[in-house]
Amino acid sequence: MALEVEIKAHTRDAEEIGRLLRAAGSVPVGEVDKDDRYVRSANGVEFRIRFRGENGGETRRPTGGCDRVAVKRKRGSLLRRDGLLAEIVEVERLGWFVEIECMVEDGDGEQAASEIRRTLDAIGVDSGDVESRTYLQLLGFER
Repeated sequence: MALEVEIKAHTRDAEEIGRLLRAAGSVPVGEVDKDDRYVRSANGVEFRIRFRGENGGETRRPTGGCDRVAVKRKRGSLLRRDGLLAEIVEVERLGWFVEIECMVEDGDGEQAASEIRRTLDAIGVDSGDVESRTYLQLLGFER
């Protein structure tokens, strides 16, 4: 079974983070353009509807009788290096973040987290800037 390991951190200088990631061997692979709508169904089930890009694909489930709970918008750039995927994104109302993730197949999540932390250290991200809360929590929505 695949496991996604991700660490995100606040950043004050997105351009510098991008430059440092490229200097460390990351290559740009695209742009991030995601609008997520988090909704709660009448029976209390919560789920996400994601819009990608201006005319991009949409992932949705039936929404009859649902209330929109929160909206999260992310825009930025996407880079890749050695199995790590980095997003440098501006999250509306929250500011700039760097997110680094790794997919692990039946592997050690701690080893992946260590590699991500080493990458964050290498690009000068202070451990105090690492954010353990979800974006929804940061936006004031408690799940």
